Amino acid sequence: MGRAAAHSLTLPGIGIRGSGSLARAAMSLAPPDVAFDQGDGARVGAWFSGRNHRDGKQWTTRSQITQADPGTAFTFVVGGAEDGIVRWSWTFQPQGRGTLVRQRWQLLRLDPVLGTSRSPRRIAD
Repeated sequence: MGRAAAHSLTLPGIGIRGSGSLARAAMSLAPPDVAFDQGDGARVGAWFSGRNHRDGKQWTTRSQITQADPGTAFTFVVGGAEDGIVRWSWTFQPQGRGTLVRQRWQLLRLDPVLGTSRSPRRIAD
């Protein structure tokens, strides 16, 4: 069930390489503020709170890490692995003098907070 979106860009040692507006959009996205639960860190099963903001609004989400392979992949599910709403994942692959980073998100179920649309918000390539 659900929709998915994927984007790719390459991050060399300094700067960013990508295709036009994708690279500009990726650089303009500010990551959320993240706080791991006491005693947790970036490991499978760990929970964290993330504070997000967009269009003058701010909200906090609870997420659980479902994959943490250093240098290879990182995935978390907003709402937790058992009853999550959105899965976010990144893969990292050496490419030349940089790293190819692929980001993907998948809507796992509809939620009133996210609206009723099944269409993902796209970053133009």
